[in-house]
Amino acid sequence: MANVVDNLSQVDPADIGAMAHYLASLGKGEGRNGAERAASGPGRLPQAAGAQAATPAIPSEPGGAIYATVCASCHDGGRPLPLGGSRLDLSTAVADETPANLINLVVRGIPAAAGASAHPIMPGFGDVLNDRQISDLVNYLRTRFAGRPQWNGLAKAVAEARGGR
Repeated sequence: MANVVDNLSQVDPADIGAMAHYLASLGKGEGRNGAERAASGPGRLPQAAGAQAATPAIPSEPGGAIYATVCASCHDGGRPLPLGGSRLDLSTAVADETPANLINLVVRGIPAAAGASAHPIMPGFGDVLNDRQISDLVNYLRTRFAGRPQWNGLAKAVAEARGGR
């Protein structure tokens, strides 16, 4: 993924927006409805609220509370890379058919690329969150940001990501 991010950093932002819109449209009606899709076409992607926005209430579901306390400061904070988080509503990891990529990201994080300050970094939370918390977080990310149903078999997928522990 680092090579993709590196190469995309050289692409015009309008082209990135068009690619993101296209990829998001591949859900063929899943998640967002047609009116929402039309309002967010190329060049009209919703913008992050930024640091000036009011702090949202912590969601009541366990995964939402974990997101609010562990992830939101980077992913909803409006900070630039490398310390600002990627927009999760455009993430293929939360919309993928299997949870493996998202779980690996949560468990291991994204290490800093040597000599590159414009690449995303993310700490791994495998030593901080237990298996249940990772499952709750992954389910929350999936339903909130991809608008898709929760994955089945998360306990097994989390165990595999941790190397069978």
